[in-house]
Order: sequence, then C-alpha cells, then structure tokens
Amino acid sequence: MLATDRQTDRQTGYPHIDKPWQKYFCENLFKEGYPEESVYDYIYNLNKNRVKEIAISYFGSKISYKTLFEKCDETAKALISAGVKKGDIISICMLMSPEVAYLLLSINRIGAISNFIAVNSTEQELKKQLTLVDSSIVFVTDMYEELIKQSSKNTSVKRIISVPVIYSAPLPIRLLAKKVRSNYESWHSFLSCGRGIEIPDICVGAEDVAVLEYTSGTTGESKGCMLTNRSLNNAGYHDNRTEGLFDLHSGHTILSSIPPFLAFGLIMNIIMPLEVGLELIMIPDPSPESVAKAVAKYKPNHIVTGPAQVDAIVETATKKSLNMSFIKTLCVGGDKLDESWVKKTNTWLKNRGSEHGLTNGYGMTETSALFALYTDVTDFMIPIFLSNVLVLDCDTNDVLRYNQVGEICVSGPGIMKGYYKNDQATADVFFEYDDVTWMKTGDLGYVGEDGSFVITGRLKRIFWGMGSDQIIYRIYPMAIEEVVSKCEAVNRCAVIGRRNGNLGYIPILYIIPADNVNHNRIKDEVMALCKQSLKENSYPKEIYFIDKIPITKAGKVDYKKLNEMDEERTKNLDIGGIIENA
Repeated sequence: MLATDRQTDRQTGYPHIDKPWQKYFCENLFKEGYPEESVYDYIYNLNKNRVKEIAISYFGSKISYKTLFEKCDETAKALISAGVKKGDIISICMLMSPEVAYLLLSINRIGAISNFIAVNSTEQELKKQLTLVDSSIVFVTDMYEELIKQSSKNTSVKRIISVPVIYSAPLPIRLLAKKVRSNYESWHSFLSCGRGIEIPDICVGAEDVAVLEYTSGTTGESKGCMLTNRSLNNAGYHDNRTEGLFDLHSGHTILSSIPPFLAFGLIMNIIMPLEVGLELIMIPDPSPESVAKAVAKYKPNHIVTGPAQVDAIVETATKKSLNMSFIKTLCVGGDKLDESWVKKTNTWLKNRGSEHGLTNGYGMTETSALFALYTDVTDFMIPIFLSNVLVLDCDTNDVLRYNQVGEICVSGPGIMKGYYKNDQATADVFFEYDDVTWMKTGDLGYVGEDGSFVITGRLKRIFWGMGSDQIIYRIYPMAIEEVVSKCEAVNRCAVIGRRNGNLGYIPILYIIPADNVNHNRIKDEVMALCKQSLKENSYPKEIYFIDKIPITKAGKVDYKKLNEMDEERTKNLDIGGIIENA
C-alpha cells in the first residue's frame, strides 16, 4: 500500500503515523498519481517531446534522446529475433556504456528481465547466478569474455554476445584502440538479426519484475533482489516531483561511472537521470583516477560516487586549480561518512566556488538504491516522500516512538518484490503491520520529531560483551568508528568483534593512519577520545595499523573479509595489547 496521504498535522508520537518528513514536500505532490508503467514507457513519455536533446555522451560522442529510442528499437527487434519473450531472464555482465542503457530499456520494453551480474565476481559466484536464473543469453563487455566462458560451462547459457567497450566511442578512438579478436558473437552481428522484425504491443505492468540485482553479501550469501518497474521508477519520480529540494533539472549533466551491476549505479546513474532528462556522461572505468580525470574534463553538474573518488577529485582539481562552481550535486554513497572528512571536503568545495557541499543518502539494493537523503533545505536525511519508516525494539519488537533507537523497517514504492527463488530469506525480512507490508533493513536508527532519519549502526554488526561489572552489554561498532574518526591522525577506520570465549566479543580496531604520524601518538589520542565518549566495554582492546581496509564490490567496508583476516592473524598468536603494522 502506498503512503499517499499527508499526515504531518498528527502528533501521535509515532513517526510511521505522523510522517513528519512530509512537511518538506509540496502538498500537491500527495494528490498526484504514481506512474503505473514500465521503466521504458516512463522514460519515453517524459522525453518524447525533447528528442533532440542529448541523452548520453560517451568519450565525446553525443547520443540524442531520439537516437536512444531508435537504438532501443533496434535492440528490442534483435531480442525478439533471438526468441526472447516476456518473463525471460537475460544476463548482462558489463561496465557502464550506452549499450547497457539500450539493453536495459529494450529488455524492459518487451517484458523480459535484466539480470545484472558483476564483472568482478568470482567464477563460482557467476556460475551460481547463471544457474539460478537459467539465462540462455549473456551480454558481456569484451574484456570479460574469458570469465563468462568459464563460468557459463554446464549452465543453460547458449549464446554469449560480446560488446566492445569502445563500440559507441568516436571513430578516432575506435581506430586507435587495440584490436581484440573475439571468439563470440559480436554486438553488431546480434543487432543485424533484428532487421525486418516488428515489435509487438506487450503489456508490461508496474508490478512486473524488471531487474535482478544482487546484494553485496557483506554479512552473508549474496541474494538476487527482484526489482519491479514501480520500484525502479521511484527515484526518478521523486526527483521529478520535488522542485526546490534539489537543484536538478533537465539539460543538466551527470557523471555516470558506477557499474550497472550495482543497484546504486543502475538507478542513480542510468534510470533516474534519464527520467529527469539529464545528459549522462558515461565512463566505463569507475576507478578514482578515471572519475577525477572525467570530472576535470567534462565538468558535470551532478556526481554520484564513492569517498575514494571524491578524494581523487579533490587532488586532481587542486593540482589543476580547477574552479568547482559547475557542481550542483556531489553525492557520496556507501557507509556513513566521517564527519571530519565531510567538513574538510565541504570547506574545499566552498573555497573552489561551489555553492553545494557533499550530500549523502541511505539505501540498499532491496530499496532500489534510494530511500532517504539530504536535501538543499535540510541538514539531515529525510525519507523520500512516498516512503515510510517504522522503528522496532530489537529485543521486544515493540513499535518505538521518536528518538528511540531500534531496527529500521521501511515501506513504499521503492521496496523490492522479494529475493529471487529464496522464499525463506524473503519471509525473514517482510512482515505485516497496520495493513502495510514492511521490510526489515537490519540497520539501527531512529526518526526525530523534525522528520530527520538517522542511522546509528548495523544490527548484524552488533555484538555483545561482558563488562567489568559482569553485566552483558551491547557493543556498537559504528559508534566506536564514529568516535575514532574524530582523531585527525586517522584517515579511515573499521571495527570488528573478536570472540572472547564465554565472555562474548571484544572490539578490535583497524586504522589507516595519516602519513608520518607516530603510531603511539595516534593510539593515545584514540583511546582518550574513546574514554570520553564510550562505555568501558566499547574501548578497542587491540589496535592494528594497516595500509588498506578491504572493500566490497559495492564500495563498502568488507567486514566479513576483515574478520577472516583477523582470524588468520590471531590463529597462532597470543595477542595481548596494541599491535602496530600487523
């Protein structure tokens, strides 16, 4: 059930009833109907009168909305020629490129499902995903052919279609590129099969599954999220209807670099921008160096990226003495941001001429990437306007009031339909309350009376430990990380829990130190901060100084890997104190 009623005048003390964040949105928004159409139809209907404007820029090649729709027609005809029908699942293992947009929209247009698989997955992970969905066709960026070749053995895959990463690049770039001989059907050959084919009228509904995207698997096995047309359209519908909360308008440019096998990249770098009418400046390489170079060259108005990319942008722009006034949005995805880093970056942006500072949002694959975000009129996150929040006590499951910390549960049009072929996992996260279907996020947080949406930790990362008073306490790693990040000599940090026999767990702190700072000094400053702000059982029991913290393919701290590293490190060691350079 969509929360379309405006209830900001109520003061029951329960945020899911009062919905205080709705006061920031225009009242007329709640009287409008939600788009009950496919992703393709929504994008087409929003842009059919501005077909001459640019939809995609790729290495300088300009692709208009007219050309975008023509390419989608061409691709849809080829898919029909290949026997693809409504409900079929087509796998895509590609980096950001115009062909990804053509495939996504044409597959959607004929009612099939795009299964996005990661180019940096292991062969075993890919084989499992291909087996799960029974795909007969896989589209792959040419440089990853061998990976698909090996992982598709003994699966239902019958056709592998290789898409050159430079296919839509300007002719000079294609002529200069190193020629790679492919052993598979080419993109050009695939398209030629659709000549003379007619595209039938196919009814594609808002509740039809359009995309499968996979969770990062940070805290367990990766699962395929079934995202419907309704959920995929949510971010674009929100941004089209919230004038005044964001400086986001048709004709602006956005840097599209996050790979499409991440829901954040697919939705925030392709679907949402096309629904708003932006020009996508696509680059296939999402590395910090590549993103920074593209920002300096193309000067995009909107950038959605990760912290490492922001650091590279700052470094490159500083070297080039670049004025940053072109930036209207610099949104950073991933985990909660270090406040001192945000302050430092915002000062830099202001000194470089930008009127807008860093912004951050909250979302997960299960919420179609976006659920809450900062706006230009709030200095805190609020849920996007058709979304709702219920906070549950972690021990009793009682519904909590304002400012009470518990598990965040969410509802709204952006929520997934469920996990593909995993009924148990789906049942574990969905429940009914007050005639509304809610989804448990596994995140801890609260809602303030002003509508602020605050994340305080990850439920699955909470561990327990015995205090000196022999009482069992919860230990919150994110709270420790937040305190440690205030130390100026700490560049990055991460906390894990190590089993301590029958006494529960002890917090172990990993730090990337600032250059040329004495480690003993950092240790002293960190422990002093912890003693000021934390309970005794939350003090880090051991501190390791490392050069790099492992990151998942979604750009988040890989706590699972960090725990494995810690187990391996301590297997044959008797550790009893602070260890440096371990």
